[in-house]
Amino acid sequence: MTSPDPSLVSELTVKVANQAARYADFLKSGENDQAPVVAKQLSETRLELLGSTRDLHNIVQGPFDYVRDELAGHCNLIYLHAVYKFNLHKVVPLDGDISYQELARICKVEEDKLRRIIRFAITRRFFQEKREGYVSHTAESKVIISKPEMFDYVGTICEEMWPSAIQAVPAMIKWPGSEERKHSGSALANGSELAMFDILKDHPERAARFSRFMNMFSSAPFFRFDFLCDAYDWSNVTKMVDVGGGHGGQAIALAQKFTSLHCVVQDLAVIDTENEASERIPVELRSRVEFQGHNFFSEQPIKDADVYHFRWIFHDWSDKDCVAILRALIPALKPGAKVIISEGVIPRPGTVSRYVEGTMRVMDLVMMELNNGKERDMIQWKNLFETADERFSLEAVKKVEGSRLSYIIYNWTG
Repeated sequence: MTSPDPSLVSELTVKVANQAARYADFLKSGENDQAPVVAKQLSETRLELLGSTRDLHNIVQGPFDYVRDELAGHCNLIYLHAVYKFNLHKVVPLDGDISYQELARICKVEEDKLRRIIRFAITRRFFQEKREGYVSHTAESKVIISKPEMFDYVGTICEEMWPSAIQAVPAMIKWPGSEERKHSGSALANGSELAMFDILKDHPERAARFSRFMNMFSSAPFFRFDFLCDAYDWSNVTKMVDVGGGHGGQAIALAQKFTSLHCVVQDLAVIDTENEASERIPVELRSRVEFQGHNFFSEQPIKDADVYHFRWIFHDWSDKDCVAILRALIPALKPGAKVIISEGVIPRPGTVSRYVEGTMRVMDLVMMELNNGKERDMIQWKNLFETADERFSLEAVKKVEGSRLSYIIYNWTG
């Protein structure tokens, strides 16, 4: 085994120590100071520390052990899947412990395999065995109890994304160069010729679980709807269309802050349930937030809007489909109309830490395995709009403090 460079180990050790000390100081100051600047510094230092500790861990491991650990990572999904299928987080008492024998009896599974799975989970800090033969919770395993939506998160990863991920490379081989959504790892995993969302339509329970998973994912504090309020000057906007706007969360956030703004939420899901969708809107906003069924591949029916907004739409689709979505807007666009995209922008390689870049590229591979979609860097975003029509002119790319999304603003020059 090749020994790591001692000078690099020393350098990273000092770096980790300094970042950890700074992080601890921010934690202490944050107890009495909730100013945004403190929150920003705390978040940045946390990311730096996570990246540096991972780098130190990998260097100390050495190349061979590092690759071996990467390959062993699939075992994490085995124990998490067992938690999901057998409801282990509920069967293990919140306070106190339970024997493997009793746990296996309640779950109706063989004790030996269950014990082996849980003892692996314990090495990942999920559950603990304070006295031999008895299982109790850790802070990590309690998360699924304190945040029930995490249960759907685990189920979606284990039963939708994991099977799709295994088939992502075979899909590349079977359909080389394809931009069709149905040519994905998800399609192969389901033995289907349909795109993932079409597959879920035939499985209401899976579809409901995926919807709850997405609601939990999008409700994270760094994906808040109100960030868009600060990404653009809405003072002179009278009408905006939130294309693919789901249940109207984005429209509600804008309408609450800008009292002269009228919002139209378009989505396939509300075609037959517009009255039900409207009931989700606060009473005081219902005169300014309306729902409309619309397929964004069809010509945009609202011709007089100032802004057409898309949040987390384009990453679900290939380049050719995104170009089609943009072109469907063009007949409705008046000179000066804006198209705002709220999505991630992948940084150019090496411009941010490996840790931060990795979190964004995870999403890119998820889009590939599920929908044959993709996350994009700014060059790719520009190519999309230029291909759709040269009359789209980039006005700005905004970042809002605390948000992990970027806000890409295009002007229609007509």
